[in-house]
Amino acid sequence: AEVLKRRELGTHPESGKPVSVSIGRYGPMVQIGTREDEEKPRFASLPDSLNLNDVSFEEAMECFALPRKLGNYENGEEIIVNNGRFGPYVKLGKNFFSLPKGEDPLKTDLEQAIEIVREGLEKKAKSTIHDFGEIQEGIVAEHTFTFKNEGDGPLIISNAQGSCGCTVPDWPRNPIAPGETGVIKVSFNSKGRAGRQDKRVTLTTNAVPQTKVLNITSTVLSSEDK
Repeated sequence: AEVLKRRELGTHPESGKPVSVSIGRYGPMVQIGTREDEEKPRFASLPDSLNLNDVSFEEAMECFALPRKLGNYENGEEIIVNNGRFGPYVKLGKNFFSLPKGEDPLKTDLEQAIEIVREGLEKKAKSTIHDFGEIQEGIVAEHTFTFKNEGDGPLIISNAQGSCGCTVPDWPRNPIAPGETGVIKVSFNSKGRAGRQDKRVTLTTNAVPQTKVLNITSTVLSSEDK
């Protein structure tokens, strides 16, 4: 991407190449080297907490410390903090959670990251939309939706209907008491369904309104493209 503005900060101590900040295609960035060099320049995103006009050489060089591996979550998966095209984020497996506005990914510690992940997973579990992302044709993808009965009486789910035979829900047949949680497991069979997929599961309950819709989406990669 062609830069719109460039500010040179100094010289990289090891390579002797210029270090500069500029506006790139995805926002402010730090660059070591130039496009005229034999080796390609190195790039790093500039966090929102750093200003293009005020950032120092030392602060700019710290950006190349990303991504940072902070440690492991309670399930054993590694927690990584990084800065991306949409801002700083915490990564756990295939899950990405944005850092709070103004939070510096260079200073985020493991305790903060764990709390961000925990809150993000809770919100994701309560969501009525799930995107499987890219999956290979033939895979049966599964997701569990979690819900809580926030009413005064027992919640009864009398039926759950998928929008096609490839989308199969499994729901609790027993009433869910007030304050209790339940789960609905949805499986999607991607066999013969290459391309973008948008499927629904319609729940019929004794709540108001009586129907609720769960959505699952995915991009199924054709088995012929393997």
